[in-house]
Amino acid sequence: MRGYIVINGYLQLKDLPMQVSQLQAAGKVFGLELIAIRHDELCMDFDGLQNKLRQENIVFAIYYDKDLYLALLMEKCGIRLFN
Repeated sequence: MRGYIVINGYLQLKDLPMQVSQLQAAGKVFGLELIAIRHDELCMDFDGLQNKLRQENIVFAIYYDKDLYLALLMEKCGIRLFN
């Protein structure tokens, strides 16, 4: 099963890469492939986002951002979000 870890594209925190790698390692134990992606890489229209998610076979996302509209759009595309 594949999922995204959505992070803020502009936030520069020194601990964030470590947190992302820890989540990826924990997910691997359970057979999950977690892909880190910046939120600004997902900012597109509904059809574009839905096609990207479908092509990459993404079924859920761990959402580390505060962009409410992107979160709502991802949920409308059928992606389950976890905060």
